[in-house]
Amino acid sequence: MDQQHPVLEYSINEPGSMESKVMLDKLILARWDVFMENGHFRYRTDSMTERVLVGSQAYLAMFLPYRSTLRRMPQSMLYVKQEFDMDKFNFTKIDESKELVCQLVNRDRVTSNRDILITNVSPINRGHCLLVPQVEACLPQVCEMTA
Repeated sequence: MDQQHPVLEYSINEPGSMESKVMLDKLILARWDVFMENGHFRYRTDSMTERVLVGSQAYLAMFLPYRSTLRRMPQSMLYVKQEFDMDKFNFTKIDESKELVCQLVNRDRVTSNRDILITNVSPINRGHCLLVPQVEACLPQVCEMTA
């Protein structure tokens, strides 16, 4: 890393207080707003319109006119857990000076790979971020649930 980025340390053995959660929210929104102001997103979210649909579920409908045309084209996926390919887009290729919100450090675990929180450069709404665990491990981009 060529510049200093915020680091958020936490422990699952020490449940976080409401104050630390508020601090994380403020950090995300502050960094996100700076990146938006500096033009690091593919489009602005201020052209978005939304409304709550009538019905018992009260679904939220959002219209993002630029998301379909200005976001990066998704890669063709053949499997849910596709092997990591260094030649294709992956989170090791992001520009950290324009996308990295913070590094997350779990004090209960020792690892040489960073867990990072990055902005989604094709956002759905303000604060839209991605959690990238062990970014340098080059793991397949899939979310697995464990019991």
